[in-house]
Formats: sequence, C-alpha cells, structure tokens
Amino acid sequence: MSSYNYPTPPDGGSRARPLDWGEERRLPPRRRRVRPTGVTVLAALNFVGVGFSMLLLLYVTLSPPITPELPAAEQTALGDQSSPLDFSGLARGIQVRQEQDVRNLLACLAVIEIPFGIVVGVGLWQLRAWGRKLALWLYGGGAILSLLVNYTRPLTGATLISILIGAAVFVYLLQPDVRRAFSQTPA
Repeated sequence: MSSYNYPTPPDGGSRARPLDWGEERRLPPRRRRVRPTGVTVLAALNFVGVGFSMLLLLYVTLSPPITPELPAAEQTALGDQSSPLDFSGLARGIQVRQEQDVRNLLACLAVIEIPFGIVVGVGLWQLRAWGRKLALWLYGGGAILSLLVNYTRPLTGATLISILIGAAVFVYLLQPDVRRAFSQTPA
C-alpha cells in the first residue's frame, strides 16, 4: 500500500486520493425503479393486443375474397322461375360489399394498431414518461371517440365495456404512485 500523503489544498478542504490496489470503492446504493403491477399488466395486454392484430391482419390478407355469387342450392331452387321483382341477387351483392368493407376496415385498424401497441407497450414496460403520456392519449382518446361515435345510437355492451376500460386505464395512469414510478430517474 502506498503511504504517500497528498498535500492539503490551499482552501483547507480535503482532497480525495486515488484508490490503491485492493481497496474497494464504496458507491452509493442504486435506486431501482419498481414497475407497478398494473403497469406491467397494461404493457403485457398491449403486446397481446398487437399479437391479435397481427393474426387478424394475416387472416384478412390471406383469406380468399368474398364472391357475390349465390350458393348452388339457391340457384337450383330458383331455376328459371325467378321473377323480375326478385331482388335476392341485389341483396346478396350488397351484403358481400358490406362484408368486404368490414374486412378492409379491420385490416386498416390492425395496421394502425400494431405500431402504436408496440410503442405503448415498450414505453410502459420500460417506465418511460413518453409511454405513459402516449397511453393516456390513446386510452383517453379512445374512450372519448367511442362516446362520440355512438352519440346518436344506444350503447351496446361491447361499446360500453370499451369505454369503461379506456376510462379506467386513463384514471389509473393518473394515480400519484403510478405517475411517481414514471418520473423517477432510471438506475
């Protein structure tokens, strides 16, 4: 070990000496951020939602297109006796068009939801402040948008559950202990 004494600085303060071989440096203990259980569940549910959206997108893109033809049983039942006032073909065409529009809408929603779900899930998992803010915007905005879309119609059970879940997540992310978990500096 070195027995060299370092001179005292002119201001009378103490001067830190370098460590010798074999000495341990004592560091202050690191504060570890603890992720609240609810945030862990929300992040995991975002990743699960992304997985379902990917499966939905895969199904919509790989499934065969819907054809407006009548099934063979209906064609043989009608035979040559179809009257000029028979609108079954027109009704079937409208139904097929609506089904195709729903499939296209689901595909567009999945394409939008996948990147946002990944970003929110990663932000919540890593306790990033931007992840919490983005989750607040998406869940709160989703609840408000669901209310606005269904303003003139009665709420269905699925819509009501969607609004309640979005509002509950919004309120949860505003809780002081959750906000504190996102505001601590990383270790």
